[in-house]
This record gives sequence, C-alpha cells and structure tokens, in this order.
Amino acid sequence: AVLAAVTVGYSLLLRWRRGAPAQAWLQAFGDCAMVTCFAAATGGANSQYVLFYVVVVLWAGVVLETTGGLATAVVASTGYLCLAQIAPLVSLDPGFTAASRAMAPVPYSPSLVLFLVALGAAAGSLGGRARRDRQTLHLASREVELARLDTDRILENMSSGVLTLDASGMVLHYNRSAEDLLGS
Repeated sequence: AVLAAVTVGYSLLLRWRRGAPAQAWLQAFGDCAMVTCFAAATGGANSQYVLFYVVVVLWAGVVLETTGGLATAVVASTGYLCLAQIAPLVSLDPGFTAASRAMAPVPYSPSLVLFLVALGAAAGSLGGRARRDRQTLHLASREVELARLDTDRILENMSSGVLTLDASGMVLHYNRSAEDLLGS
C-alpha cells in the first residue's frame, strides 16, 4: 500500500512537470527511507536490501550532482546505522515479534559511511560532468544549425547556379539560380 502510494505520488509529480529538482531530492530521501524500512523489516544489517543504499546514492549523485550525492550518502548512512532502532517499529508479519528476530547489532561502520560518501562524491562528479557535456553538445548543435541556415541562405541567394551531387550522381541540393538555368 505504501509503495503504491509513493508510486502514485511520483507519477502525479511527473505529470505536473514542475519542481523537478525538488522531486529528485524527495525521491532520493524517500528511497533512502524505503530501503531503511525494507532492510529493517527483513533482517537489519544482514538484509539483502541494504545493498540498495548504493543504488540510491549512485542515482542521487548522477541526477543531483555532488551535493545531492553527498547528502543522500549521509541520509543512507544514518538509515543504515539506525536499522537496529527502526526494526522494532517495522514488521512485515504482525505475528513476528521484534524479540524473535535474529538481528545482529549494527556496529558503527566507518568503512560503509566512507564508501557511501565517496560513491556520492564520485557519482556527483560524474553527474556534473554529464550536465556540462550536455550543455556543450547543445551549444555546438545550435552553432551547427545556425551555420547550416547561413550556408543555405547564402547558396539560395547566389546569382550563380549551385548544384550538389552525391557519389552516385544523384542531386542532393540545388539553388534557385540552378533551377532557373536548368528548369525544374
């Protein structure tokens, strides 16, 4: 039910198409909360869902760049370190009591925290570079289009006839003067 509500909420935000950065932040932190709940309900630090923290941090770094990657890494690390405290509050089976869970205590894990922070920084750097590359590509594409339009205008307004052929002799382009000279 919770997952369905979150999915509907994300879908509505996507259709609204405003506040994309806020939606990305909400999704990153919401995903950290869901991973924490699933991991707490399925074995705490020993749960297979703990690995999803890596996916969430990686995604946040790529989409939200360095700040988002680092902030999400801190939230994910905090969720991981609080699994033992959250586990009694989350249960997938009401008949399954927190006392009967075979949960290892979650020790402070500086290596996990450092890994998530390093991953967030690296993914953020990658996300920033991808954004800059997209901007450069967009500018270059605009420049090429402007150059093409300028060339077309020049060719179209030349008094000399210009005819362009491909390797097999097929006509690719001709200007107005060439049309007047050759007839259409």
